[in-house]
Amino acid sequence: METLLNITKQLQELAGDENKLRLLMEEQEKLKQEEQKAKQDTNLNSIEEESEEQKLQKDKNHKILKQQAQGFDPHFYSPQVHVGRSLNFHGDLFGINPQPVKPFILGICGGPSSGKSTVTNMIKSKLKNQPLTLNLMDFYLPLRGNLRRRNSTDSKDKELDEAQIQREINEIERHYDFDNPSAIDWDLLIKGLQLLVEGKPFNKPKYDEHLKVREEKTERVYPSNLIILEGHLIFTNQQLMDMLDLKVFIETDDDVRLSRRVLKMSKKGTLTNLQDLLYKYEKQIKPAYEKWIEPSKKYADIIIPNYGFRLESMDIDDILVPFPAVELIIKQVETQQHSNGQRKRQNIF
Repeated sequence: METLLNITKQLQELAGDENKLRLLMEEQEKLKQEEQKAKQDTNLNSIEEESEEQKLQKDKNHKILKQQAQGFDPHFYSPQVHVGRSLNFHGDLFGINPQPVKPFILGICGGPSSGKSTVTNMIKSKLKNQPLTLNLMDFYLPLRGNLRRRNSTDSKDKELDEAQIQREINEIERHYDFDNPSAIDWDLLIKGLQLLVEGKPFNKPKYDEHLKVREEKTERVYPSNLIILEGHLIFTNQQLMDMLDLKVFIETDDDVRLSRRVLKMSKKGTLTNLQDLLYKYEKQIKPAYEKWIEPSKKYADIIIPNYGFRLESMDIDDILVPFPAVELIIKQVETQQHSNGQRKRQNIF
């Protein structure tokens, strides 16, 4: 009997141990399942985060491609762009390290009143992105002073009456040769172009053609992928010509240039004495053209003949030039801009 009781007791203890073992195994299995679930949740979160990053990158790339497809160029100056940084760079404005891209510089030369500005406007009207235009006239040496400097003509003119000022101006116009390369501030012009090529803004001077002074205020110009420089003497300076990518010369007969000059001055109200104009033309303008400007056309890549203007309207801007030549210039410019755009996209991606 006692033996039977002992056996029963041992069986009960074994049963209890079995229950404990079963509970322990169940608890371990539960912990294992919880660990696996936590690991799966961690992997899922990682995948979701990675997908979110990929989505942001995809949206960014899509935005860039959309801007390029619309012809948007963030490197052209815009008032909405932060003006404190250099803008003429390939790369984008989203944090990619910028690399400088040399702008395409188009030089348009020709004699006085040959139609340089008119051809420039014809080219600009055909371009999708408007270029930066510089005129050599703004870089004349200020014979009567630089108003940006103190104790200059600004104080001098206050002591002179209008008659004295006008006599000074008349003497300059009568005797000074504005068609001589020595009349240009080449150092300032080249320095300004170099800044623009480097992607930096430039304070362009403003020249008062009547008073023969450099104005106190300047015009701040910003880098552009295309710069058009027009002027009658731009092919007479070798350092400047080395910076030009395409050189165009407007060839116009002497009588057409003289007629355009008379009409232009009449419209401006600056033609006070036709006799003085003709005298200056014969003594200075024509000889300077033959000595400096006409010989420089040999450096031109393209020569465009200007056959005059329509006498019916007497509109000097309605000039008779072969449009295929103008279209050739536009094609050259657009090809260069497309090439720059390709380099930008390669840098972005």
